[in-house]
Amino acid sequence: MRQQYISQTVVLYTRILRHRMIALNKSDVTWNINLNTPARLLKGVLLLFEDPTPGAMGPAFGHNSEFYYNPRITKVQVTVEGIPNQLYAQGMHPYQHWDEIVKGFACKDSSTDMTTYFRNRYALWLDFRSSNDPKLHGSGRRVENALERVTLQLDKTAGPAGPLNCYVYLVMDAQLNINGQLISAIF
Repeated sequence: MRQQYISQTVVLYTRILRHRMIALNKSDVTWNINLNTPARLLKGVLLLFEDPTPGAMGPAFGHNSEFYYNPRITKVQVTVEGIPNQLYAQGMHPYQHWDEIVKGFACKDSSTDMTTYFRNRYALWLDFRSSNDPKLHGSGRRVENALERVTLQLDKTAGPAGPLNCYVYLVMDAQLNINGQLISAIF
């Protein structure tokens, strides 16, 4: 291993950063989420929703990682560095959620179909890549403005009152430059 990295080497990888967990209320009709982490190559933002009520998401003793709550989002508007509607000119609607998650994550042989996805395996994926080729490294969006980074406005159908946890993940292209030792890390 040491011999392999004595000469100059570049290691390309995907960095997944759990940005934070946000406590939300299911009865709200609008959620605003601000993401203030700079990224040189932001591939996308993944939001997972969990109902913390015991028994709501599986066994009473804890969380079941196979099931996520669908908060019935009707429209997603994305503002990047102060410029609105950066991903979808009229906002992202529910019929586009499945196509985006398949483009970002699902395999052709996946056991999850559209009905299962919307019923109990929901995840909201916002793709910031400039190319639809998932193998292309470096196609992410540069987000570096210190004051205004990424703001999400999620409009939804009001649900019953109660808590809801939203886990926000940032997915970025990253690179390690090695020349006998680590020279730099770019992400």
